[in-house]
Amino acid sequence: TTDGTGNVSGLSYRQIKSLDAGVKFSPVYTGERIPSLREVCQALKGRILLNIELTNYGTGLDPLPQRVAEIISDNKMVDQVLISSFNPYNLVRYHKYSPETELALLIEPNFRSGIFSLIFGKAFSITSLHPHYSQLNDVSMNRYHKRFSRINSWTINSEEDMAAALKLGVHGIITDYPEKA
Repeated sequence: TTDGTGNVSGLSYRQIKSLDAGVKFSPVYTGERIPSLREVCQALKGRILLNIELTNYGTGLDPLPQRVAEIISDNKMVDQVLISSFNPYNLVRYHKYSPETELALLIEPNFRSGIFSLIFGKAFSITSLHPHYSQLNDVSMNRYHKRFSRINSWTINSEEDMAAALKLGVHGIITDYPEKA
């Protein structure tokens, strides 16, 4: 989604900041830069609940959870963020640095999430669940609501699917098109 090529993990912060994140969408957005998490926090503080996904799946022992916790704490946004990950260990590590922050486990499509989410949810203070939209039905939502305080489903991009998910009882929708939500 930028004018760059290659893996972001191989780029320095300066290189990432030099990328054009708008040029591929429209000439109107040419020159848009990728904001740092600190910049995002400063822009959105007090305006929305911010879902931050810890995506360090290939480097699970890096300092990402600690750095994110520090930025959130520095910006006094602990009660305005939801930290999510497909890797429960990332959530455990984050919880160590910020035990008061709400944590959410992301679940892959077609994953047998019932037992897994219950075990990891209880063991690691995970209060929210982010199942894929394909996993939503009356039975699964009943099970999720018994264990988790917040159910946010991903990635729902059509208005029809958004309405169906809300009818099933999701609390939030993760989408590529927030203007539709």
